[in-house]
Amino acid sequence: MNNFTTIELIISENIATIRFNRPEIRNGFNEVMIAEVTECINSINENDEIRIVVFRGKGKSFSAGADLNWLGGVAKYSFEENYNESLKLADCFHL
Repeated sequence: MNNFTTIELIISENIATIRFNRPEIRNGFNEVMIAEVTECINSINENDEIRIVVFRGKGKSFSAGADLNWLGGVAKYSFEENYNESLKLADCFHL
């Protein structure tokens, strides 16, 4: 599988564990994390051997939600940029 910067993927037997790896900001989501989770889940979906997916958070929190620093930047996006970012997040959650 791929090397990620904001998540860790551990596969043991038929179990995939996705661990959010941004403990310094309580595993808050940003555009990189959204893209990596999406890519990771798509990869897992192609593996017929994996039967269970477990989500965990590194550090004290599972996830605080959105990274507030990222949200500050998103607030300056145009309508179209915001809409496209929202579609990426919706796709991630749908998977």
